[in-house]
Amino acid sequence: MRLTGLAVFLIGLIGCSDGGKPPVVRIVDQFDPKLVDGSPSSKAPEPQALWNFSESEQDNVPLLGWKIGSGVTGLRVVNGRLTGRTTTDTPIIYAMRPETVDQSDLFHSLEIKAQTSEAVEMRAHLENSAEPDFARLITASASFNWLMEGRLEGDWMQSVVLTEGRVHSLAEVQAILLRPASDAGVTFEIESIRLVSQREHRTSIPSGLGWQGLGEVFRETIVSRSPESFSVDVEIPTAAWLDLHLGTLEESAVTFQIDDVTDSREDRIFERIITMPQRWEWATVDLSAFAGVRKLRFSLSVEGDRHIGFWGSPVIRRRDRQTTHQKPSDNTLGDTTTPQGVILIMTDTLRRDHLAAYGYDRETAPTLSYMAREGALFLDNISQAAWTKVAVPSIMTSLYPHSHGVKRIPDRLSSAAVTIAEVYRDAGYATAAFCSNAFTGRFTNLHQGFEEVHEAGSLTTETNSSKTSRAIVNRAITWLEQRPNEPYFLFMHLYDPHSDFEPRAPYNTMWSTASGKETHENHRKLALAEAEKKGEKRPFDELPFPEDFRRANLDSKSWMRYEKGWYDGSIRGMDTEVGRLLERLRTLKLERETLIGVVSDHGEELHEHGKMGHGHALYGEIVNVPLLLYRPGSIPSGVRVTETTRSIDLMPTLLGASGLSIPQSVQGQNLLPLVVAYRDREGEGAKIRATSLGWKSHPAVSEEHSRDRCCGHADESYAVVFDGWKLIHNVTTKDKPEFELFNHRSDPLDKTNVADQHPGLVEALTAQLTAWRKMVAAAKLPEEVPTEGMTSEEINRLRSLGYIQ
Repeated sequence: MRLTGLAVFLIGLIGCSDGGKPPVVRIVDQFDPKLVDGSPSSKAPEPQALWNFSESEQDNVPLLGWKIGSGVTGLRVVNGRLTGRTTTDTPIIYAMRPETVDQSDLFHSLEIKAQTSEAVEMRAHLENSAEPDFARLITASASFNWLMEGRLEGDWMQSVVLTEGRVHSLAEVQAILLRPASDAGVTFEIESIRLVSQREHRTSIPSGLGWQGLGEVFRETIVSRSPESFSVDVEIPTAAWLDLHLGTLEESAVTFQIDDVTDSREDRIFERIITMPQRWEWATVDLSAFAGVRKLRFSLSVEGDRHIGFWGSPVIRRRDRQTTHQKPSDNTLGDTTTPQGVILIMTDTLRRDHLAAYGYDRETAPTLSYMAREGALFLDNISQAAWTKVAVPSIMTSLYPHSHGVKRIPDRLSSAAVTIAEVYRDAGYATAAFCSNAFTGRFTNLHQGFEEVHEAGSLTTETNSSKTSRAIVNRAITWLEQRPNEPYFLFMHLYDPHSDFEPRAPYNTMWSTASGKETHENHRKLALAEAEKKGEKRPFDELPFPEDFRRANLDSKSWMRYEKGWYDGSIRGMDTEVGRLLERLRTLKLERETLIGVVSDHGEELHEHGKMGHGHALYGEIVNVPLLLYRPGSIPSGVRVTETTRSIDLMPTLLGASGLSIPQSVQGQNLLPLVVAYRDREGEGAKIRATSLGWKSHPAVSEEHSRDRCCGHADESYAVVFDGWKLIHNVTTKDKPEFELFNHRSDPLDKTNVADQHPGLVEALTAQLTAWRKMVAAAKLPEEVPTEGMTSEEINRLRSLGYIQ
């Protein structure tokens, strides 16, 4: 069979090696602590808020302000330890924030030294009320209120550090609440509790390599303390420039200096005075006159010792484009070079059946429709999880949740994982992430491989904090304009379709009238009040269920029509910003040089199965998500792939299209054979062609695990889609049968369970799930990267970057 030139190119990329890496030099990779000179003497900061019970030599002394909130008995100090016993599964002790705390500072962490009678998850919450409502907190204990969590392994004294992804001003913190365990009958002993502020933490930062943030923008950083300096030996390529960001923590003027000290010379090549602290300042250094092997010295000049300077993401790049190119054959249809840049756009909470490209009757996303027409659209893509915390690690590692291990809010991705950003970084690409909530950044350890991460706390949004696309596109455009010639990988997490759904103007009245808003919001409150009467929690305290409207004698269908108008308007607002990104790529002459992949982490139930929100089920409205590829002149236009695909297939596809080696660990597969096959054929003919090009049809599995969540459930479910059928295995659930079977083609939203009519299919798909479980269990990542055989310097580097604890 004769392949077109485009087919030869695309299939050749499936297993392409990493030849021709762009020559970049990352100073953080060259940094050696042994080459630091003039370090000041260490000085530990005095803690502002420390409850040290070990200083009490007698029993039954004052509890240093700690009190019982609920579910604890016998709280007292014994042998220098605060002790007690839990009597419920939501025990709470608490203390007021000390007046000694600088309220202009931010919260960083809680450091706790404790032991328990059995292994437990210890949790904490920062309360903004001086009189905590414990009844409310207990009801909300299955919600997002207890985001800080650490594990104690049992009856020996251990230290645990509790951190939270959200940014808290200490002025907002009135009380510190601690849940010593999640079960009754657990005895706890606490030696000390320390509240650490951001300023305290940064004052204690050691010199050297670290992952540091200013204004919630984090970068691979070399930390210097005056009067020290450090030197690196580097080979500077031709046409080179140094790309870096500088930052300080205090008001003092700090001068950042770089000198060429090769062969004992002292040539100043850069100097920048920074006077405004707590923010990054971008700087560039022209190195075109310094090609060759050089020794560069980085130093600070400031009055006094121990002033901190951050050298953020210092990278030597080339001004001429250095992407890896394939030679087009004579039969090539369009541009078949590998892309200079790759952008992964992840749209949060976006159902594919609310896009016109998938048949929706409203044009909610004209830009995405255009990209789908001019690129490749995957009509049956399945997410591997039902909420962001679990789904995004699957997208970024091409691993199922059972293998990557992130299933609950406190879980962090193992440093043993290979992320898509790490592959691009290792290949010399500039890498950056723009995140819309804590789950997609450092809190989940998803900063692995990025030179910089813009956390959600860094974004300036309008009145609705869920509408982040405008701010993120602004940041991304600035970032691209600073590096127009660099190979790059961008991750953009656009949050607009997430609740609350009311979009910004003019999209708020595109499909919902302004005059109807007051009635709509009033009916929401009345419905939520009915749920509260029954002591039931609703997602984000704002998404009522149909039964709530029935109890309130209200029409849920008319209310949902209005809510969908807002949801669709939020999609339109986000899509407009994606269009602005495309326009700027054209202006920068990067559109044809950039491969864009668009995917959603999950969808959203809008009353189809009696609930609202996501993360509580594996039905089609939640796990059927959009996926498309776009690059004019390279990805053929008009391709519509009907084969079932998985979100974990996106990582190997982007890497393959970039001519980079795909990690052996991935559980997804390259989609390019499908692109080629469906370019020329349809239906069974396309499947046969794709198979001949290396494509294999695999079951598409989604996972939902027991966890603390807004709906108060503790379910474990698995869904498998294969050969036009979908089976859901509800392992633990209260109100569902163990097995649910759906005709995936004719019933994509899983409305009609036909398990009783097709026992043979249930058995066959159960066997598929059994085989899948064995596969993902065998590939489960260790909790941390194995350090056996690593040098202490290598271990310290991983720890300083936050990859391991």
